[in-house]
Amino acid sequence: MRYLLAVLAIVLLPSVAVAQERITMADYVALCLALWDGAPDISARASELGLVDSTGGTSGASITIEKSTMRLFKSASGNVSSISTVMEEGKQSWCDINVPVALDRADLDVLAKALDLDGQVVTLGQSTIGSWRIRKRRPPVLVRTILGRANTIVVLVRFEPSGATAAAKPQKTSH
Repeated sequence: MRYLLAVLAIVLLPSVAVAQERITMADYVALCLALWDGAPDISARASELGLVDSTGGTSGASITIEKSTMRLFKSASGNVSSISTVMEEGKQSWCDINVPVALDRADLDVLAKALDLDGQVVTLGQSTIGSWRIRKRRPPVLVRTILGRANTIVVLVRFEPSGATAAAKPQKTSH
């Protein structure tokens, strides 16, 4: 029995360690950005994270309800959902990442460095919250993280003004 356990440990533990090192929160964020940018390799990126496209029967499918379009990817190791809503002034996009892994402040520092984030991490009691923007993204992308005891939530938000709204100049009001 010891030999069987030793063989299993030798075979399985290195692959588990490699999988844990390979996938980072920055990889999940990159999937969200790729979804918004319309990258052609979304299914491959999701697959690398162990995620399955569960929006529809075919890869790349989305669900549209009135003004909102949704994509959902699921796995035992986390979920990623993306919702974009078209409004008069432009398009608002959200991407929620929920992974059943407890990260710590050091992990958020790594995320901030990897994505070149501008903002801060605040710890209030048992809650650790990160709030940033990605420096080099236009339109701006806001990133918020919430660390729980057994899970981590990352929310990305982007608003793209419509052409008419972006070109319009603010009107002065008289007092």
